[in-house]
Amino acid sequence: MRISELPAGGIRIGAGDSLRLEVHYHNGSHVEGVRDSSGVRLYVDEPVGTEYGVANLASWDIYVPARGRSEARAHCDVPRDVHVFAALPHMHEVGDSLSHDITRVNGDEESLIALTGWEFHTQCAYAVGVDL
Repeated sequence: MRISELPAGGIRIGAGDSLRLEVHYHNGSHVEGVRDSSGVRLYVDEPVGTEYGVANLASWDIYVPARGRSEARAHCDVPRDVHVFAALPHMHEVGDSLSHDITRVNGDEESLIALTGWEFHTQCAYAVGVDL
């Protein structure tokens, strides 16, 4: 999935908002035939279609001792109904597993993403299609 191409809509930005583009150009898994076609396209017009948002569920308070193991956790409360169409898990080279879990208001829990054997060079977006 190309998460950068939002289906039939976009992300609203306003005065004072900033945009940051991060691109990893390393084909560490040596996938054949990969060609770069990076670009940014901004449309300035009346809103049409689905309005998307981006949530960064990161934990910045991570400490891993030399030759040791550690764990980091982050959480967020979702104050209104949203549809999550994709997840893009990201860790740097020291991580080995990652999970995104949902705890519903009634206490039910479900796994959104569960990755083990993390490989920095094969990061991808996952279509999840879940309502929160």
